[in-house]
Amino acid sequence: MWKWLHHILDPHCEECNRCPTCEVLKEQVETERIFNKVLLDKLTEKNIPTVPLTEPIPPSAMPHTIPWRVKRQMLEADDRKAAALKIQKEQELRHIPKVGPNTIDDVRVEELEKEVGIK
Repeated sequence: MWKWLHHILDPHCEECNRCPTCEVLKEQVETERIFNKVLLDKLTEKNIPTVPLTEPIPPSAMPHTIPWRVKRQMLEADDRKAAALKIQKEQELRHIPKVGPNTIDDVRVEELEKEVGIK
C-alpha cells in the first residue's frame, strides 16, 4: 500500500522510473509521438506543384473610386445613347403602316368576306 501511495504522491522519483510498466508506457508514448509527427508532416506537406506565371496579372481596368466629373461624363454618354436608340425606334415605328379603317388590310378583309358570303 505504501508503494501505491508513494507512486501517487511522487510519480517521478528514481524508484518509479525503474518500474517495467513505466518503461513500456514510455516506449509507447515515444512511438506515438513519432507516429503523430510523421502524420502531421504528411498532412501539412504541400504537394501542389507550383506553376510559374507566364503572364503578368493585369491591373484593374478602372480605379475603385471614380471622380464625380468622370462619373457625370459616363452618365451623360449613356443618356445620349439611350436617347439615340429611342429616336431610332420612334422613326422605325412611323414607317410601319397602321392597321385600321381605310387601310389595305381592311379592304382585303372586306373582299374576302364578300367572296365567302358573310356580308
